[in-house]
Amino acid sequence: MKHTMDSLLFIKAWFTIPVRQRSVWGVLLFFALACLWSMHAFSSDLDEYTREIRELAQAGDAEAQFALAQFLDLGNGPAQNREEAIIWLRKAADQHLAAACYTLGLKYEFGATVSKDRQLAAALYRRAALQDLPMAQYRLGLLHLPDDGQTPEPIPAFAWLSLAAEHGYPDAAENRVRAAGLLSPEERTQAEEMREALRRQIERQRQRQR
Repeated sequence: MKHTMDSLLFIKAWFTIPVRQRSVWGVLLFFALACLWSMHAFSSDLDEYTREIRELAQAGDAEAQFALAQFLDLGNGPAQNREEAIIWLRKAADQHLAAACYTLGLKYEFGATVSKDRQLAAALYRRAALQDLPMAQYRLGLLHLPDDGQTPEPIPAFAWLSLAAEHGYPDAAENRVRAAGLLSPEERTQAEEMREALRRQIERQRQRQR
């Protein structure tokens, strides 16, 4: 009961924070909590928050576009509109927001709401992976290491999974070992060189964003 009350107080407090001060991951944390408890007591606050988010999204704010996409995708009843969610997700991804690129990549990899497209998923994951998002690095590595009979590409698989493993991402190290087992000594050297080249590219991108 105490945990429920603490979380409800968190939700109430959340609405007092200006939208622009709420991070993407904060939005997701809020929404996860909101989904765990009935929101009828906060419906007017939630409606106001959604309106505020939509206005910012329409003005071109990438984080607001991503947040609105999550509400539309994960909401219940009339609040759910997965087709519109994809529209806003694409807009945020077009602005290279890492979380949006990753989430849209998942949609295309698994064919959720959109047609399955592994190539497009890989391109979206790469955008996020070059912003050093470990889950995107992991998914991209696995796309190069398919288990459905397609030809594996162990060199890029090893490089991306190595970067994800350095973040401690679950199962990345294990799958890196799987990729390494497919490499000859010469290919292992190439894979390590690719990993270092990607690391430098990530660092250059980080510097440009500062």
